[in-house]
Amino acid sequence: TVITAYLEKLGYTAEVAHDGLEVLDLVRAHKFDLILMDCHMPLLDGFEATAKIIELCPPDRRPRIVALTASALKEDHERCIQVGMQDYLTKPFILIFLNKVLNYI
Repeated sequence: TVITAYLEKLGYTAEVAHDGLEVLDLVRAHKFDLILMDCHMPLLDGFEATAKIIELCPPDRRPRIVALTASALKEDHERCIQVGMQDYLTKPFILIFLNKVLNYI
């Protein structure tokens, strides 16, 4: 993906999950500093996956979770924050906004 290529160009290691269950498998197997969470994935959406990650990971091992969504509605932003995501990016987004998120890790 464009995001993966950009992250790798900056020297980050990136993993890609194709659905929410795959996200949980990756979180169980690896420690991540950041998860860019698509809110609308198959099998388990980003909201449900975020809630499960919060259950699975103790606070000192919990990654920063940032929503990626095509929706710019205020209600969706609020829902992301309510389930435990720390930030919110709408697609398509400008890479400078991704850089701001990366500065937090």
